[in-house]
Amino acid sequence: MSNTIVVFGSSGFIGGAICDLAEKLCIKTIGVGRTKNKACNSSYRVNFSNLLELEKVIQEIVGKSNSMPAFVFCQRYNATNPRDPETDWLNMLSVELNPYIAMKNFLVKSNLLEAINIVSITSKSAFVSAQDVDYSYHVTKGAQRAAAESLDTLTSSLNIYSNIVAFGDIVDNSRLTHDEYHTALFSNLRAHTAGRSIPSASSVSETALFLCEASRLGISGQTIFVDAGLSNISQESVLRTLARK
Repeated sequence: MSNTIVVFGSSGFIGGAICDLAEKLCIKTIGVGRTKNKACNSSYRVNFSNLLELEKVIQEIVGKSNSMPAFVFCQRYNATNPRDPETDWLNMLSVELNPYIAMKNFLVKSNLLEAINIVSITSKSAFVSAQDVDYSYHVTKGAQRAAAESLDTLTSSLNIYSNIVAFGDIVDNSRLTHDEYHTALFSNLRAHTAGRSIPSASSVSETALFLCEASRLGISGQTIFVDAGLSNISQESVLRTLARK
């Protein structure tokens, strides 16, 4: 495991869960987010729309580290922002993409030889269409996926190990509601998952930390779906099963 993990989006739901797990495992974490996360050993407050600021933060973190830290990108556009997601495209894209551009710029300028582990956390909406999710969300997540996968274009000159963790519906006990919709939703999900289970934020976090040592394991350019096997099930077979009920 890398001695240090840098988490972009450390104040968010998934980013916070990764920092919490790393703290329990006594792994040093550096948070990069809109607000500070107390679970991190140190934190940087940033504006994800400011590309130069992000480049300086990456440069400072690497410069102060005894060895190359692993980087986890799980930043996302602030869903509680009152702006209309259908019209605020540039802000949404800048939050998703600027950390990748800043990392690419830093790596190209630095020409580092040490292995670099990069883990991207994204939604399954980057890979498949969800009819109950807005169009702009799909586009921004698709752009994040492309940015993560395109880091492989730098591997001819740099030692980069870039992997993706994608998740769908996950259980968060603090957010669970017991209305009729959620009861039916989780019941249907469990009917089609391995072990009748639904992944949690901890499931995503553990997978991310595993991939933080991808260079030691020889893993690169891979996407791991944390969805208890749902991505391997035919949509038609699920609909047929529901129709029989």
